[in-house]
Amino acid sequence: MRLENSNLEHIKFGITEKLHHVQEVATDAQTLIAMQEEKIRMLSQTPADFLKNIDAFISLDTALQSHIVTVQNLFEFNALLEAAGADQITAMDTVAHENAHLNVAESLGFKASGYSLLVSKGEHGFAYTPIANYEVPHTLNTKDTVEANIAIAQAPEKYGNKLAPDDIERIETLSAQLKDL
Repeated sequence: MRLENSNLEHIKFGITEKLHHVQEVATDAQTLIAMQEEKIRMLSQTPADFLKNIDAFISLDTALQSHIVTVQNLFEFNALLEAAGADQITAMDTVAHENAHLNVAESLGFKASGYSLLVSKGEHGFAYTPIANYEVPHTLNTKDTVEANIAIAQAPEKYGNKLAPDDIERIETLSAQLKDL
């Protein structure tokens, strides 16, 4: 199936509009980091405690989602990166890097659910954090989940790409968690 140029331009326009909407509400990176850390803390609670705090979790997750643009495929992700100002080489490298994460996730039985950019605002303009989205199977125990997430974080190296600082930090954090299991 071949998409016509007008359809491609329509898709790119829609992605650019989504990005502009998120840029309008962008906040500083420290606030977003605190929100993400709180979300992780809440997800680490016992099921009973999590359910007690479900309304707060939903509110936090909704607020966090307002700073994220999500797309479903590599073409759209490339268009999103270019709309964010990435040159073609940087966009292609980022696509390859994030796709490596999803390739390994899928090989481990995780369901890929697209690509995202987390948008923050700083003194020098907008900053973008690319994210490969996947769903963890509910059948995995904690140890298997942590081991799989380490492999997913290491994926870009497996495909000849460099690890991002966030990947290295994630590997270190997950490796420490693994030792405690």
